[in-house]
Amino acid sequence: MKGRLYLSALVATVAGTGAHAIDLGLLDDFEGSLPMTCVTDDWAVGIQQVPNPPIGVVGCGELESCCLVAQSMGGFGPGSRQVVLNETQWSGDYNAAGVNKIQMQAANASATETINLRVGVTNGVTCYVSTDAVILPPSQPGPGGLVFSSFLLDSSAMTEVSGNNCPTGGDSLTTVLSGVAQLRLLSSVSPSWLGDAIVSVLQVDAIESKSDADLDGINDDLDNCTNAANPNQADSDGDGFGNICDADLNNDCIVNAGDLGLFKSVFFTADPDADFNGDGVVNAIDLGALRVAFFAAPGPGLGACGD
Repeated sequence: MKGRLYLSALVATVAGTGAHAIDLGLLDDFEGSLPMTCVTDDWAVGIQQVPNPPIGVVGCGELESCCLVAQSMGGFGPGSRQVVLNETQWSGDYNAAGVNKIQMQAANASATETINLRVGVTNGVTCYVSTDAVILPPSQPGPGGLVFSSFLLDSSAMTEVSGNNCPTGGDSLTTVLSGVAQLRLLSSVSPSWLGDAIVSVLQVDAIESKSDADLDGINDDLDNCTNAANPNQADSDGDGFGNICDADLNNDCIVNAGDLGLFKSVFFTADPDADFNGDGVVNAIDLGALRVAFFAAPGPGLGACGD
């Protein structure tokens, strides 16, 4: 009952805020305003972890900077589980902000326990947790043990969880992301909202909100085709637009009859520029892609079409 009341309170908090805090490119680096001082950036623990609030510690982050350290004691009762959460800057409308990925650097300073790192989100009604965990072996503290950890906030990568203080609400992930009340990091062997009871020391740094619109594993700010999945980032003409979204063969920033003529001249060859899907041959599939792109500019991607 206490958990349901707690989640209900989260719903009321988000509903009453109006403006949402989350934004694309939000970065928590745990650096204080003075040199060699560290902060928690509003990361905290819930009522079940009260004895072990997270702290900012110098020397365990990237380039020996600050990191957030969260401890759990194992066993039973408060402080037993590896969970740390944020209900301030990481709350809000992720859909409107264009945020669908959380990435960070993480390390495991535990003596013997493996940390199965996941992220979780809730709107106070329904809870989702990463389906797959990032495995952090024990006795590998930061900065040397920091592991780049990326979590996609997509239905293909998140699982709805219930039980204890996370009732099954049945909201879709899209609905939850439109009004996130809490983002949490936790360790659990299988998807769980409470996490597992373990003796552990988690270190995290550079928690950042990102967008990967085409779900190809490349963040939009580094992706040469943001609306077409191309994890290999093939760009044979080097113009900043990946081949899969670049039917502009003469590089005049418009796909038209000029590009069609060039395409015809290399049909059934292995021309890399006209092989848009990268299967090794220019054929009808690539012609279909050119037709779809006719009278449009290449991209969007890292390239630029100026005046």
